[in-house]
Amino acid sequence: MTSRDEVRCLLREAAWWRLASLLMERPRPGWREEIGALAIEPGDREDLIAAANAVADASEGDYLAFFGPGGRVSPREVAHAGFLDPGRILAGLSGFYAAFAFRPRVEDPPDHVAVEAGFTGYLALKEAYALRAGDAAAIDTTRQGREAFLERHLGP
Repeated sequence: MTSRDEVRCLLREAAWWRLASLLMERPRPGWREEIGALAIEPGDREDLIAAANAVADASEGDYLAFFGPGGRVSPREVAHAGFLDPGRILAGLSGFYAAFAFRPRVEDPPDHVAVEAGFTGYLALKEAYALRAGDAAAIDTTRQGREAFLERHLGP
């Protein structure tokens, strides 16, 4: 695979992660338009396209019924961490976000699945940029960071 193809793959992956992130955010003005713009990204993620179509009429009430207090599932990593220390989880996330200069523009806490998915897409975008620039050290750092983040936080 050429570096141009790798960059395209990383950009597509970044778009899919951003779409996944949006699908788990609270609906807000412009939210549907962002989802619609990303749902046309080419690729083999029919699952995300189906999810994007399914939330076309979603409301804030729907979001709260699913992810809100007393909802069906908690969108926060600390809620699924068993006996792990929530402070340690949040500190680990803050370390990752600071190391890669990630500053989410959403109201959600740092361990919200939407923020974590957004960060994963952000790292794919940074890796694509490093690859395009030919910066081997940045490629390795970003790739390793993304793999470690998925393993420690979003994956579980």
